[in-house]
Amino acid sequence: MFRNLHYTTGSYFVFVKDGCLVFRYWSKTKTKPIIRLKIKLYHLDIQFFSPIRSSTLSDSNNNNNLADDLQRGSINGISTKGDDSQSENTIKSSEDGLFVKRLRNLFPAIEIKVEHGRISAGHDTLPYGLLVRFSTMTSTFTSISPSRNVSQIDLMTLIYNLKYRNLRIQLYPIRVYNGPSREIPPPIPTSKPADSGIFQVFECLDGELEYEQDVPGKMIELSDNSEPLPELTWEFRIKCNKEAKIAYGPWADRQREVLWQYFFPTLFEDCPVTPEPLVGQTRIFKTVRFKLWLYCPTIIDLYFMSKMTLHKLHAEIPNQGSYFDASFPFSTNPDGFDTNISMNIKQPIVHTNLSFTQLFKADEIDVRYFIFKFNENKFKF
Repeated sequence: MFRNLHYTTGSYFVFVKDGCLVFRYWSKTKTKPIIRLKIKLYHLDIQFFSPIRSSTLSDSNNNNNLADDLQRGSINGISTKGDDSQSENTIKSSEDGLFVKRLRNLFPAIEIKVEHGRISAGHDTLPYGLLVRFSTMTSTFTSISPSRNVSQIDLMTLIYNLKYRNLRIQLYPIRVYNGPSREIPPPIPTSKPADSGIFQVFECLDGELEYEQDVPGKMIELSDNSEPLPELTWEFRIKCNKEAKIAYGPWADRQREVLWQYFFPTLFEDCPVTPEPLVGQTRIFKTVRFKLWLYCPTIIDLYFMSKMTLHKLHAEIPNQGSYFDASFPFSTNPDGFDTNISMNIKQPIVHTNLSFTQLFKADEIDVRYFIFKFNENKFKF
């Protein structure tokens, strides 16, 4: 057991009020995979306050280092792009591979349970920060045999299953903000006085999150008649099971842009073409996919300000089964890269606060959006 645990770096800090670790090699339960390590945390607080990457407006050394990092590519220490200099440090090397195999045998699965947690991102130079709050989070981390794609090449698949309760994503004013006057959020009525000045973007009483990622193996030589290898799997899947609410608008989008430019500064340079891995090099990730499933009645509100008057576009989705699907590129092709976004909404009912209350009603809406494709349709309905 431990209490008042602090961990601080130059980019973030972690605080845990109370926690305990439970290791049990033998278990009476016959669940698979076997959970030998359980981690329980009470009142978890994580805050990020430094940019994830440096801007290209800084000195050239930082730019060169950043370009090298992008060229090598790694996710949580796992190589995502082919690089000969890292070939002898891969997981399949004799020593590292044996160590990872022993860890997987010792910890087939790890259970993490958090009571009352918050994750925030902000800085005193930003008017508003991003806050993620939840009351309960129960998760399981496992590593299984390679996924359905290329089991004879890739090393393994990492799966992180999480169940949450009372999840809230908010934009909150930073008290120590020392910049110019901040933009006031739309005057949205709140049920709690403490939520005054806070813009709640997302809320769900009960749901799940699934994270799946392949650990890439080495590229093999293919025959002329063989089909190309399927891409590596890298997906985030969020499921809303009870009372989901989404709010957005121009004000929230401007705050999102400010946060994004601080933590992920824009690189004002051409993206180098990602080289295809050669035989013996590590396979690379080409896309990351995000899915949001709505398995419960959902409310979507869009807020607009016009001449100091609040206007609202209110959409009700009473039936379950709607989804949002986005595919983001993680590599650059010779002709660039594409971002694809699609959504399917079941029986939406849209209202406004104007004289024409009901705006429209439909059995189903299917939208596909293709970003930055020259001389092509951007939307498909």
